[in-house]
Amino acid sequence: MVIEDATFAVEGFRALAPFSYVDEAYLAKYGVLQALQLGFDASEAVGEPLGLRLRADRSSGGEVVKITRTVVAGHPLGGSYRGRAWEHFHDRGSANDKSVLKIMSFDRHDPAR
Repeated sequence: MVIEDATFAVEGFRALAPFSYVDEAYLAKYGVLQALQLGFDASEAVGEPLGLRLRADRSSGGEVVKITRTVVAGHPLGGSYRGRAWEHFHDRGSANDKSVLKIMSFDRHDPAR
């Protein structure tokens, strides 16, 4: 049922009217990403009793969904890239565009980078 719900969430997101306000955009984008992550988790739970390891969020496309969901929710990633710590933010300038989910990244110690 959760996998089906994730499918419905994606279809519902695609059918939404253009966003009127940034808050609608943030909630809708986070909601569809959260539904996808729950679908990933459900796939894993279905496969476990059968001895299957289904981790869609560890594939290249699935990992992007997981990281993007985490960033859009405002959770810190707590990692580094090439030895430097980064801060990530959902780009407000692209928030109202349903076809774009843009993340801005800044070096924690050199914000101009």
